[in-house]
Amino acid sequence: MNLSAIIIEDHEFLFSKPEILTFGTAYNYTLKFDNDLIHLSIDSNEDFVDNLFNVKGNKIQNLSAVVGKNGIGKTTILNLIRGIINDREFEFPSNNSLIIVENEGIPQIYYDNLNRPILIKIDGKLTDLENVAKYISTIYYSPVFNFTHNQNRDNDDSFDISFDNLLYQDLTNSRNLDDNKSGWSYSPNEELIFKNVLRQIDFLHAPFLKENVSLKKLFGIQYPNTFKIFIRGYKKGEEEEWNTPYSFRPIIKLIDSTLEKEIRDWYLIRKFDKNDRVLNQLEINKYLLKRYSIRAFLSVLFKKMEQKNLFLQEGEIDFNKIDAANQTALELFIYFVKNAKINYHGSIKNVFTSDVVEELFSRLYNVIDKVELEDQIQNDFVYSQYEDITEILRLQDLFLKDLASYFYLFYKTDDQKLEMSDRVEGFLHFYPFDKTLSSGQHSFLNLFSRIDSCIKNLKTERLSGNMHFVLLLDEGDLTFHPNWKRKYINILIEIIPQIFKEFSKICSLEIILTTHDPLTLSDIPRTKINYLVYDENSTSIKNSENQHTPNKTFGANISEILAHSYFLEDGLIGDFAYDKIRETIDWLNDEDNLDNSLYHKNIIKLIDEPIVQLKLSEMFDEKTNSDFQINIIEDQIKKLQSLKSQITGK
Repeated sequence: MNLSAIIIEDHEFLFSKPEILTFGTAYNYTLKFDNDLIHLSIDSNEDFVDNLFNVKGNKIQNLSAVVGKNGIGKTTILNLIRGIINDREFEFPSNNSLIIVENEGIPQIYYDNLNRPILIKIDGKLTDLENVAKYISTIYYSPVFNFTHNQNRDNDDSFDISFDNLLYQDLTNSRNLDDNKSGWSYSPNEELIFKNVLRQIDFLHAPFLKENVSLKKLFGIQYPNTFKIFIRGYKKGEEEEWNTPYSFRPIIKLIDSTLEKEIRDWYLIRKFDKNDRVLNQLEINKYLLKRYSIRAFLSVLFKKMEQKNLFLQEGEIDFNKIDAANQTALELFIYFVKNAKINYHGSIKNVFTSDVVEELFSRLYNVIDKVELEDQIQNDFVYSQYEDITEILRLQDLFLKDLASYFYLFYKTDDQKLEMSDRVEGFLHFYPFDKTLSSGQHSFLNLFSRIDSCIKNLKTERLSGNMHFVLLLDEGDLTFHPNWKRKYINILIEIIPQIFKEFSKICSLEIILTTHDPLTLSDIPRTKINYLVYDENSTSIKNSENQHTPNKTFGANISEILAHSYFLEDGLIGDFAYDKIRETIDWLNDEDNLDNSLYHKNIIKLIDEPIVQLKLSEMFDEKTNSDFQINIIEDQIKKLQSLKSQITGK
């Protein structure tokens, strides 16, 4: 199943007449219209190659593109698609449209809110298309911060992983978390790094990447090795214990009071030399951070339990087995983790997967114990190495997934419906310390790690057997080096299906992208590209058969694609260089002006196009009666001889 055509009868501002998007599928779609009627001709596409992008059964049904100059409406087109398909039209400019899909090779109607009636002919025969019942969803990615905030959005859009939306979500979710040890809020930059690092590390440790080392080598990604682990829970609010199970409250209070006493008594372990200088500050720092980590963990747990009033009477823990006077906060904490249960109508389940929590704290304490320098551990952070934090992060993720399902302990797995509001933040945050990635490497990791994170966080009721995902990539190749852009389509085809792989019920995938890059377009057949042009004071959509658009893309020479007037109207060199060369030509043609001859001579030397350079040097000699052209020819001979030596090895 895949999108095959979208008829846009009208749009709030983009189009002045009906337009059609086509995606190079098994049928060609041709649109005609008059005041009262829309005519759609559907004819077999003789150039169609089935499963072109479905490499090794990767479930990618199609890959197509929308291209055009800046400001012409590419993002608006993607917004139109996701607004309709994700049932969020109210967030975007109004339009009247018809979406046709091809389901097992048969055109069907997915969505229709056209004002005018439509006549449809398939291979010349008048036909009524059936409506399709399959579920489609889009995921929208953009690496650009567009300074957009949709006032019409009344809830989180978990399918929007644009920079704007993630920025909003990441900063919003951090509002209730603790400040730093000095009592100051973490900067927005730090907050965003905390969130982004979690996504990137999680993606880099996906099983399919571990098995395919070549993918990492392909992009030369060497992730930072040294990190700060920040211990950071939720702020203490003024709220009472309204929803935490009654039987859990005494032990939580006991753990908390024991922690406070142990923290207050830190000075009892302090040691001095004969000059009253502290000898064991490192030991003190470790002692305190271990206790702050338990307190942060409890704040996450309390935050979750206070979300809903569901298990007030159902909590169970044997408080009589606790020796409050002789047990440490850690011992009380471990007892609680192992023994906290919910008894729901006679069915009893543990609140925690205790092995996960114990292992998490064991590894965290091991990191704390390994520190040898005082400045590498404070009340709210500890330095660690990459190989340690990856396992700690994995364990924290397992704990958070369990915790997110706290209110669904007694639902069948298939009935689970986890909302974004069911999730809480972890108490461990990671900040890279020793090296930074390049802009291109960040772009690569952000693209795939954000898609990966989105899929892992999707509501489970969306993951049905009828699902078809349309991935909308809005200039996802931005900041990529040309060598990476050349690999862009191949990498999408290889990585994207792997991200979706664990959801075996998902039936199919499709990618629609925007780009300005001819290298990317050289991997896409011309029939799968929609060209946006500015025509008669509004935008219109053209296909590859139009005289104003390139008629060659797939496997075509990128210079030929780029040279088309659709991309470059005035030649293949930059305007600055063009102006300088034009200035020199004007000077050469002015017989009376001999000023600044050295300046124009040097401009000619800079020109790397040999024919232009040779011709201008000839004109320079004629004007100045010099032998400059001979020098240019000698330089070109030297370059050719050097090239010959490289080829022959002599």
